[in-house]
Parts: sequence; C-alpha cells; structure tokens
Amino acid sequence: MANSTIKFEYIQSNHFKQEDECDENTQKKGFEVLSDGFVYVKKKSNKDSNYWKGKHPKCKASLTINFNNEIVGVSHSIVE
Repeated sequence: MANSTIKFEYIQSNHFKQEDECDENTQKKGFEVLSDGFVYVKKKSNKDSNYWKGKHPKCKASLTINFNNEIVGVSHSIVE
C-alpha cells in the first residue's frame, strides 16, 4: 500500500488549547491523528516530521507525517 493512499485527520486531544489551532503549530501540539479508525498520539518530532504511535497500549503501529501533511512512513503490528 502506498503511503499517499492512507487518509488521516488531526483531531483534538484532551490536552488541546485554543492557541494550538494555528498554522504555525507544525509540531501539532494538542492534537492526535485518526487514520483508518485508529488513534495515534505524538511520540516525538524532528526538524522535518512528527512521529505518531498507536494510542492503544498493545498497538505498535506508527505513522510519520512530514510538515507538508504527507505520510512518509508507516509501520503496523499488533501485540496480542
């Protein structure tokens, strides 16, 4: 599956503040990612992208989204 076909959206987290709703918020502070029915929380950031991991404790899935809002990395695995 090509990364460009994966759809996602930013959703407000429990830590969202009104000032997080601005275009300069490239770090996406105050947001989580919803993709294919799964929620991801931000794990870390670097100069080019944000790294998101599955919110569920047993989910080892991750997404890397660059600051142009393009998915540049995907990893999926679930520990049972």
